[in-house]
Amino acid sequence: MSLAGAVILLVGDSWAAGPVGAQLAELLRAQGASVTVDGEVGRSANSLAANMSAFADEITRVRPDHVVFLLGVNDVVSSRTQDSYDALYATATSQGAQAWVLSNATMPDSTYRAKVLRIEQMQRETFGTHALAGALLADASWFDHSGYHLAPDYAGSWAQLVAPMLVRLIDGQSGTLAEVGRMLLRVVPFGERWI
Repeated sequence: MSLAGAVILLVGDSWAAGPVGAQLAELLRAQGASVTVDGEVGRSANSLAANMSAFADEITRVRPDHVVFLLGVNDVVSSRTQDSYDALYATATSQGAQAWVLSNATMPDSTYRAKVLRIEQMQRETFGTHALAGALLADASWFDHSGYHLAPDYAGSWAQLVAPMLVRLIDGQSGTLAEVGRMLLRVVPFGERWI
């Protein structure tokens, strides 16, 4: 597995802005990718989509092969949020990038968990196989006193858990075998809908 030469834009909330985003970016860089991190405390799909021109400008400036959204816990379950995910996906892919989404991990007994699990369903509706469900990917002992963020010592543990999954997804999507599969689907009746 390798991301050699890949340009990745990691866009998200406070998780992307803090130690989690830094650790994830470091691990992706170790696989050969160039990574730009754009994290903002409190960011949601709706707030990002509300400033779509700035997001589109960032894609134009960075020229990523892959845009990875790290969002979910600040979202609300609504048709507006679904529309925002659809618009973010369309904006990223219309500029030639592959779009991926990774949801935040949540505490097992937190009120956020049920909501983020529903948000993950919405993310899958838009991103399909480019959605990586992260709500269950952290031990309760990894969280800080807020119950929302990972303690700095555990940001690396989470990133080490998630990065290989993300690398495999991205590498498989951009690899030669995937390209051959997409070419074959173009000649099969109705195959284009699976591309």
